[in-house]
Amino acid sequence: IYLLLVLAFVAAVWIDRFDPYRPPAKDLCYFALLFGVSVLVVLTASMARDDLRSALPAAAASLLALVYVVLPSFALTSIRGGDLGWFSVLVLLIIVWVGDISAFFVGRSLGRHKLAPRISPNKSWEGAVASTFTAVAAAVLLYRFYPQVASGLAAAHLIDVSTARPLPAKLWQ
Repeated sequence: IYLLLVLAFVAAVWIDRFDPYRPPAKDLCYFALLFGVSVLVVLTASMARDDLRSALPAAAASLLALVYVVLPSFALTSIRGGDLGWFSVLVLLIIVWVGDISAFFVGRSLGRHKLAPRISPNKSWEGAVASTFTAVAAAVLLYRFYPQVASGLAAAHLIDVSTARPLPAKLWQ
């Protein structure tokens, strides 16, 4: 039942994102309503357990999984619906990849000061700083060369040409 609830929640949010006349406040109201119904369904389903002491922790874990899956999906569709569409999602993924890769390599080669040894013993401050700088540099370069990146992806048939929108002038002013 939990998996079906998560899938229904993601599908409902995803389908509603394509309404071009949707007011901005509707997103938050829609999410709050669906999440409230999900809380009631999960709590009711967890009360059917034989051991009621485990009902609340099981419901909390299910709701955490629901939030962990739905909020990023909701945010991704919101980003996709912005001015740049697919390009914003691409930039987000590239920023994460570049940051993680640079944190790994700089942390392994230059990392001397541990970031949080009890939580993750191999993370270092040097890797975190490298991740931040390279992610910002990647974002600046991608937005600076947006027309070239979009035309290159379109030429390689990796994107649909009709989805390649021009960069808004307000980003350069």
